[in-house]
Amino acid sequence: MNIYSNEIIKHNPKLKHSFFQLAKQTFQLQFEEWDALGYWNDSYTVHCIEQNDEIISNVSTSDALLVIDGNPFRAKQIGTVMTAPHARRSGYATTLMEHVLKKHEQLDYLFLFANPQAATFYEQFEFQLVKQKRYSINTSHIQFKPSEIKKLDFDNEKTRALLLDLLIHRLPVSTKLGVLQNEMIVLFHLMSPWREHLYYLPTLQTVVIGQQQGTKFSLVDYISKQPILLKELLPYLKVTGDLIKFLFTPSTMNGMESVTVENDYFYVKNQCDTPFPADYYFPDIAKA
Repeated sequence: MNIYSNEIIKHNPKLKHSFFQLAKQTFQLQFEEWDALGYWNDSYTVHCIEQNDEIISNVSTSDALLVIDGNPFRAKQIGTVMTAPHARRSGYATTLMEHVLKKHEQLDYLFLFANPQAATFYEQFEFQLVKQKRYSINTSHIQFKPSEIKKLDFDNEKTRALLLDLLIHRLPVSTKLGVLQNEMIVLFHLMSPWREHLYYLPTLQTVVIGQQQGTKFSLVDYISKQPILLKELLPYLKVTGDLIKFLFTPSTMNGMESVTVENDYFYVKNQCDTPFPADYYFPDIAKA
């Protein structure tokens, strides 16, 4: 049984198309534009089993340098775990997981987001469920100030160049739990679903991803080369309503409320001496 990776799949049009089709059928993922824009590099690696010019099973890995409580940790995120319906229950996913785990046993962490039906599959490989909390703040704690905010057009080539430059050189969104060296995964999310929610703050030279939904504002991420505290950023946002939800873990939590996340199955395989912390929130925009 051959396991094919990027060097084969990316350069074989038939196999690449088959991989894209399986991802679309399984997860409704659209990889074509991401690939066409040159965002598929070796920071996202597929591990595929092929049969008769068809990709029948895959496990992907994505680079991630995790910043946890201010310290860096080497990691890989596992995702796009899928098998074609006619090839399921044949052990292909197990074979690929064993291959990936052996290849990356020198890293500090391996992690993934699972659906609940697959929990026992990952637990057999010593992945453990990590409880998360999501944080929010009431806008009454923020003194907003007039500011210039420019809406960004992802279809503009200069915008995409700005985003890529900021992502490559960014500081982590949080010292509690941040992710670096994953710019191609973030760009995938910026294409969809956050394509229409990209803004630039000239005063802070910072890109903000956020969305107003009724009385609540979701702050997805902010991307900057300079150290900018969350309390410095929030007054510049255009927020209506009474609550800002953070889709990442704030560095400081003074004055914030938290809720336990019940429907996000975050699994971690710890391969170092530092236990992965509970009650943080892995950034939505860094999920693969």
